[in-house]
Amino acid sequence: MAQTVKNNVALTHLLFGLLIVTSLTTPSWRYGPFSWWPLWTFEELAGGPVQLGALNLLPVLFVLSWVALQTKRRTWRWGASSITYPLFLFSLWALFRLEGAPVRLLFIYAGDLAFVWLIYLYYVNLRPPLVPILATVIVVQSTVGCLQFLLQRDLGLTLMGELPLNPAFEGVTVLSARGEPWLRAYGLTAHPNLLGALLALSLMLLLSSDRKRLCAKQGYVLPVFALGLAGLFFSFSRSAWLGCALGLVAWLIIKRHRFALAGRRALWWLIPGGLLLALVFLVYGDLVLSRVVNLQQPVEARSITQRLYDAQLALQLTRQDPWLGVGLGRNMEAASQIGADAERVHNVLLLASAELGLPGLALVLILLLAPTWALWKLYRQGDYARAAAGVSPWLVVLVVNQFDTTLWLTGNWQTAILFGLAAGNTAYQLMRPANDPSRSRGQEEADRNVE
Repeated sequence: MAQTVKNNVALTHLLFGLLIVTSLTTPSWRYGPFSWWPLWTFEELAGGPVQLGALNLLPVLFVLSWVALQTKRRTWRWGASSITYPLFLFSLWALFRLEGAPVRLLFIYAGDLAFVWLIYLYYVNLRPPLVPILATVIVVQSTVGCLQFLLQRDLGLTLMGELPLNPAFEGVTVLSARGEPWLRAYGLTAHPNLLGALLALSLMLLLSSDRKRLCAKQGYVLPVFALGLAGLFFSFSRSAWLGCALGLVAWLIIKRHRFALAGRRALWWLIPGGLLLALVFLVYGDLVLSRVVNLQQPVEARSITQRLYDAQLALQLTRQDPWLGVGLGRNMEAASQIGADAERVHNVLLLASAELGLPGLALVLILLLAPTWALWKLYRQGDYARAAAGVSPWLVVLVVNQFDTTLWLTGNWQTAILFGLAAGNTAYQLMRPANDPSRSRGQEEADRNVE
């Protein structure tokens, strides 16, 4: 029986890993790996034609394998109450505000919520081994992103869904420095800001997911972490830079007690990444300054003006219907009726108030801040290891979502997966440790089978 459970766990973890890696290294499920080996073609689905490939069966196979596993484990967790309750209430309100929405929005946003809950509950129940999964994502995305920036063009990976990239193309995101446009790294994503947010969160989760001492796995973690920092740098995403920096600083500060016991060798893993960043900053420091200092440049000024304009439109939409909002996923549609050239507002709080009204805004604030308060209490109790592992990724989510929606659960299917991973990791750190005496003997046995 125990061997059968272990085999089922291994299979389910494998399917989970394939789902995460494929999803986070594919710009869209309309093309790339999810269109390989086509099984069915829709002339119209979620706003356009879709060719469903064999890899679209991954979520189905994963769920079936998990259900089969659960019939043998017979244990279940709903996660930490500070996340599960606010997430549940937000999901209910968001689904309610989908009432009357077109099928396209129902498909997209109900699917986002389903992905969040699927990833979240799986993480808190079985805590899959994220290190190899995240390492694969970081290596693929960072390698592609770095090469795109260094070559200043796409790599021709159309089979993988890579977008056609050239700094001279209209609509391609660039920065302006040295008198010419510079292509920012896209990786295998739809936008450099999404690449930056994906890498920033993945790097923090990579640190939080390794249960053993970092020194014991330096040979494995060091090059991946350094490469991830390089990819994050070349995304030139200011919000991702800030989120990753604050997350890393918080991780180091909170874990200072353990480092004092382990000795200074525990900090050696920072050196390769730090040296690599110093080198690229030495070569491309003026490009960084163009993003953080020279904000009067046409490219940067236009971006800031657009964001302020969209924020004003979001506030106006909130004032028009403060209790219900315009409906989930209808921010751009409603804003474009007020002002021309409207885009989706780049702030989760403003997005929530515009689409879901003040009740939605309140639920978002609770969802973001309740885990933060719970982690603070964990820190005050002296559980520095779990506090650090929970705080650093969650801080990335908090920071990035103030400047963009690239880590928000209704951003798209990829951001929903990323949010689910961050929420699952935080909830896991907040739950009772496996050796807690209050846990039942059956729960302990089930967890041993999973490990």
